[in-house]
Amino acid sequence: MTKQPAARYFAMACALTFATILRGLLLPSEDGLPFLTYYPTLIIVAIISGVGPSLVFIGLSAAAGNYFFLPPHEQLSFGSTESIACATYALFSGLIVWGISAYQQRIGRQAALLSQTTDTLTKAQQIAQLGSFECDAQSQTITWSEEEYRIYGLDSTSPAPSYRDMLARCIHRDDAAHLDQVFTQAIQTSSVYELEHRIVRPDGSIRWVYDRAHPYFDDRGQLLRYIGTTLDVTDRIKAEAALRDSEERFRALLTASTNVVYRMSPDWSEVHILSGQEFIPDTVKHSRNWLNKYIPPEDQPPVLMAINKAIEDRNIFELEHRVIRADGSLGWTSSRAIPILDDKGTITEWFGTATDITVRKRAEVAVIEAERQQRHHREFLECVIANAGSCISVVKGRELRYTMTNPQFLLTTNTENIVGRTYREVFQEAAGTGAEARLLQVLATGEPWHVESYPGPIPGKPDAIWQGRIVRLPEIEGEEPCLLAVTWEISAIKKVENALRDARNEAQSANLAKSRFLAAASHDLRQPLSALSIYASTLQHHVGPDGRAMLSNLGKCVESLSELLSDLLDLSKLEAKVVTVNVQDFALEEILKPLAAAHSQEANLKGLRLRCRATPCYVRSDPVLLRRIIANFLANAVRYTERGGVLVGCRRHAGKRWLEVWDTGIGIPPDKIPEAFVEFTQLDDQARTRGSGLGLAIVARMAKLLDLEVRVASRPGKGSLFAIELPAGQASAVPLVSEYHPINERSLCIALVEDNMDVREALVLGLQNLGHRVHAAASGPALLEKLDSDLPDIVISDYRLSHGETGFNVIERVRQLAGDELPALLITGDTDPALVSSMTARGIVVLHKPIDLETLMAYVEDATAPDMA
Repeated sequence: MTKQPAARYFAMACALTFATILRGLLLPSEDGLPFLTYYPTLIIVAIISGVGPSLVFIGLSAAAGNYFFLPPHEQLSFGSTESIACATYALFSGLIVWGISAYQQRIGRQAALLSQTTDTLTKAQQIAQLGSFECDAQSQTITWSEEEYRIYGLDSTSPAPSYRDMLARCIHRDDAAHLDQVFTQAIQTSSVYELEHRIVRPDGSIRWVYDRAHPYFDDRGQLLRYIGTTLDVTDRIKAEAALRDSEERFRALLTASTNVVYRMSPDWSEVHILSGQEFIPDTVKHSRNWLNKYIPPEDQPPVLMAINKAIEDRNIFELEHRVIRADGSLGWTSSRAIPILDDKGTITEWFGTATDITVRKRAEVAVIEAERQQRHHREFLECVIANAGSCISVVKGRELRYTMTNPQFLLTTNTENIVGRTYREVFQEAAGTGAEARLLQVLATGEPWHVESYPGPIPGKPDAIWQGRIVRLPEIEGEEPCLLAVTWEISAIKKVENALRDARNEAQSANLAKSRFLAAASHDLRQPLSALSIYASTLQHHVGPDGRAMLSNLGKCVESLSELLSDLLDLSKLEAKVVTVNVQDFALEEILKPLAAAHSQEANLKGLRLRCRATPCYVRSDPVLLRRIIANFLANAVRYTERGGVLVGCRRHAGKRWLEVWDTGIGIPPDKIPEAFVEFTQLDDQARTRGSGLGLAIVARMAKLLDLEVRVASRPGKGSLFAIELPAGQASAVPLVSEYHPINERSLCIALVEDNMDVREALVLGLQNLGHRVHAAASGPALLEKLDSDLPDIVISDYRLSHGETGFNVIERVRQLAGDELPALLITGDTDPALVSSMTARGIVVLHKPIDLETLMAYVEDATAPDMA
């Protein structure tokens, strides 16, 4: 059938034209039979072009017959006679088209079914590995299926060999004559052909096949051909041969062997009898506990797997495995068993033997391990020598003749091959030098030569510097001694070392300069703030109720400015990496309770409930830095919480111990939490306009310095959680220095040294207003002149004074006058932990600027209390 629609309709049009012309030629003057030529033409169109063009043909041919061959001619007539004729023609034509279409569909279905059946048969042959063939009885021409080609190992695209050619090329020479005889006899007797024989594939491999074919006859009963199948039975033949061989060997073993002999049930569930030959325990009665008795638990799965495979294949069981020997130790055995089959091929029993191969297995393991180690060492040594960046060579005898070098040595010396040449021939520049003498000395004494920064000229590098080791190899009897030299050039390394040393010195100088700058900035910036704070404290006693609100605001401004300055200086020190970590064991309560007490007043003023759940735990960290981190968490919690409360406590989370600060404040959006730890960042919230924007940035750096983890969780409008990891510590007998609290209000004689006049005058004014006598001066000598015989109760001094003098110098001079137990306070803007530790060890309390008068007096009164004297 034509597939293209246009072509089918064109063919239909041509057929219609031809039928019309033919009708006019056959019966030009007859009005009867107007559709005579259209019926056979329609049949052809229906067969070739299909239903669509056929229906169009019916309509057009009916119109053409009406127009040309029904009266009146050459015009369409719709009378009753013409209409009946056209309708009758259309009806019969439709039946013809329907009949042809139904017949074609039936033929198509039968063809598809035949194709499907053929494919199924082909696939079935492939799955069953069953080939098929057809042989003409007269010409003996052979036709093979694709699977038949595969069995014989031939290309399916090539024609099948003839019968005689197959006998010569494909059949084993010992079986060819017998096959020809059997097949010829089958043809002569018109009987079934059946034979099992060997074939030879083109690659020389031999396979066993089983042929079976039936004869087919014509109507007169004369033999036409044989159609049969070929089955590859090589595996079965081999199994049968192996079984026969195994039976023979088993009989021989039973007679002559001293190996273990056993009999097992068909499914190996029980042992019938076992003679252990003193290798493994005997079993004289049927037993189902043989597996645990003879096989270690860890070896039972592979043994059972091999048994199940042998049972499934009905084939020989053969396995090397461990067994429990008669003395209870573990040994190795090679076990082999054959199935005994009945006439139906069902296993009735297993007969087997087991050989003690313990010694062989241990020897094999030792040999394999030794070979592995030897191979590993050899490959490792070869790889090291070939790929080493060092120059490796071996020289022999007093001539120092080279016997081996690696590629790096040849590359360095710019030579192709120096094996067989002497040291002098290779390094002419070094002839007679100290290097050659040292090599000969190592050769003579056996004492290794450690080469360190030795100048050794080589071709093209007269200033090369070398490092390495030369040793004498163990001597072989009858051979001259040899030297192994492993050296490498360090000229570039030396240059890098010098550059690194210069860079390190420069960095250390820059670091010292930064430290001096930070110390100076800390001192100079804190001086005016200290004076301002003291003046503000002093004014409390000189301002009426109306001005105290403004003075309170002034104090808050000073406090904020002081906090900002402290944050800036702390951040600078952390970035400069000049903060020293002082790790020690301490009780968490020692820093937690004072911090909670310090923030409780602000919390109470805001109507908040500050709860501190103290836990008797010990922490190992830097108490100063950890106190600063927790203080920041507490300050933020109180600052940004307007109702509810703040909870501080210690708990475990994710396997670690944490100090957690919970609040019911405004919270932080989860996507904004990382921004909170960036310097000078305050979230877009009117409630966060307070603060310097540095607190959490400093917390992050301090936590990193302490190698601690910070954890944050927050929900806007619900509150926040800030937590710091707490490393576990041990109980310490030495408590941390507690904060000072004012304990008395007695009048004191105070010695004061401050070189800044504004700060000095503020301090004097504030202390005198509190009823104390003050001897103030700008330097130590000036103070001693003012004191004369009036010994002070305490000495207070700024740390950095003019002309290189320090507060420590002042305190030492005053103590020489008033005694070593004289209380002393050192006021400084320097936050160096080393300074604090040094002064504390000398009984000097260090205070950091800026400091208000109330705090200063708390320290003064605490230091001069009777129990402190």
